[in-house]
Amino acid sequence: DNQAHVDIDVYTASAELNWAVGPGTLTILPAYRDSKLSDVTYVPGFRVTDNEHDEQTSVEARYAHESDNLKLVAGAYYFNEDRSGLDGRRLLDVEQGVNAQLVPTFDSNIRSYAGFGQATFSVTQQFRVTAGVRYTDERKEQNGVTISYGFPNATPPPVCSGAAQFDLGTPSPPLFCATTVPLV
Repeated sequence: DNQAHVDIDVYTASAELNWAVGPGTLTILPAYRDSKLSDVTYVPGFRVTDNEHDEQTSVEARYAHESDNLKLVAGAYYFNEDRSGLDGRRLLDVEQGVNAQLVPTFDSNIRSYAGFGQATFSVTQQFRVTAGVRYTDERKEQNGVTISYGFPNATPPPVCSGAAQFDLGTPSPPLFCATTVPLV
């Protein structure tokens, strides 16, 4: 098949903002990324179609100070990522002969918050003490459906295993069983 292609659009924006605040520097690092991927690839026996939309936002804020005996930095970080199928299309199709796996609906979200700090104190020119800490809270959510079409376990009458149900509406009855697995 000659329909293989890869279309990737990525748009990004980021900045670094620095302000002198008291004896140190406040730095803010915002970033945004929006990417869209649509591709059809072939490996022996497979056709794989992928349609993804991914959007990421992050921001880091930190305060740094340096003197003769003390260096310190403290800050916070935020990250958010949303991923879904592109323009209402299925996220993924994997076709292998008479077997197929489809992901028609899919949404995921990753959200992360962090706080951090580090300080180095020079006791002498040759001896320093460094201490640091970081705390991260990250949460991931994923919702979607995976549908698998494949040969049933036995010939007529078809017997499908597990949650699979014989479905006359599948692409090539009576060969297929449909399995729908919610991704939670």
